[in-house]
Amino acid sequence: MPSCNRNEIYSCCGSCVQRSCINLVQHVYCKQCAEGCFCRPGYIRKVPGGPCVPVSTRSIRFPRCNRNEVYTCCGPCVQDTCKPALVEVNCLLACTEGCVCRPGYVRRVSGGACVRKSKCPKKLVL
Repeated sequence: MPSCNRNEIYSCCGSCVQRSCINLVQHVYCKQCAEGCFCRPGYIRKVPGGPCVPVSTRSIRFPRCNRNEVYTCCGPCVQDTCKPALVEVNCLLACTEGCVCRPGYVRRVSGGACVRKSKCPKKLVL
């Protein structure tokens, strides 16, 4: 039997998708199982492929976000703003971790505060 890291157990038929910060609230159902090392019950991967930590631990800390923002492990690399982008941005990563505007909100300016989309100024002066 292969040796596994701390807080892991070996299974010849475990879940094809291991839970981590990114998919903590998602329920993924697989038709096939996978062989390998999996987190012990009550543990979760801190990041995909990372170490297993207790689900209740403070080692999975989500940063505090500002008003009208929520934290996400996998958000857009470029967030919508009141002023539409002049050029299309191609992201190197599929997603980025951090605070994003709540649904129905956009950044007033890039990196700025989140405001209701309906509250965007008609003419934005930068």
